Amino acid sequence: MRVIVGLMLLVFFCAGLALIGQGLRMIGLRWQRRKQLLSAVGEVVQVERVAPRRRSGTGGRSKTYHFYPVVRFGTQDGTVVTFKAEIGRSARASPYRYGQHVPVVYDPAGLLPPVIGRGAGIWVAPLLLLGGGLGFWLGAGLIWLAFGPRIIGG
Repeated sequence: MRVIVGLMLLVFFCAGLALIGQGLRMIGLRWQRRKQLLSAVGEVVQVERVAPRRRSGTGGRSKTYHFYPVVRFGTQDGTVVTFKAEIGRSARASPYRYGQHVPVVYDPAGLLPPVIGRGAGIWVAPLLLLGGGLGFWLGAGLIWLAFGPRIIGG
């Protein structure tokens, strides 16, 4: 048991470190590029509907789906870009309609993926990674508090 708990502690710590490192790297890149971001108006050309994974014990199928819009927009230099939103919405019916105009923020250098919205969306992924990494570190800390002396001392 001591070896298993010790491995769990090590895995949680390393996973947290990796997630926090990636989140900080992504935040640094976004902070660096924030003044170069441009706005455009995009058009929803497709909506991908994804059924959520069924949770055990829920009884029946959920009628809520995840909707990811595919958006096409023109950049300042005239290039037409089509992208699928990284973050969708959960609903019973799609909040997006074909032909709907949506605001888009994009990086003309292509270092950051385009996002729907006014720009706050570029911060979601790195903040989720940071939160996940801190959660793993919290888990490692709890493992240490509960089993620390037994892991080391036997």
